[in-house]
Amino acid sequence: MSDEAIEGNYEVETGYQIVNHFAEKGPNDREVEMVLVGSDGPFTWAETHSNAVYNAVVLEKIAKMAPATRMVNPHPPLKDALIRKHGPDAYYGRPGS
Repeated sequence: MSDEAIEGNYEVETGYQIVNHFAEKGPNDREVEMVLVGSDGPFTWAETHSNAVYNAVVLEKIAKMAPATRMVNPHPPLKDALIRKHGPDAYYGRPGS
């Protein structure tokens, strides 16, 4: 994601990134109703609310395997724009946001 997109309407741009990824690379977003967005977090969806919650539980269990993947690349690069977005003065991800 470009720095301009990160500094702009980040939530909308993240949605575009997810939709574009599935459109370009697959699989179909109805086949896999969850995604981990690097340097951000988990996103899930489904036909019903209860299925979306189920998908969130499944994704959480999958994410618990993340420490093993960190052993492969313990320090992936983080864009400066994302550091600013999530830094000490950021609104995103802060209590009350």
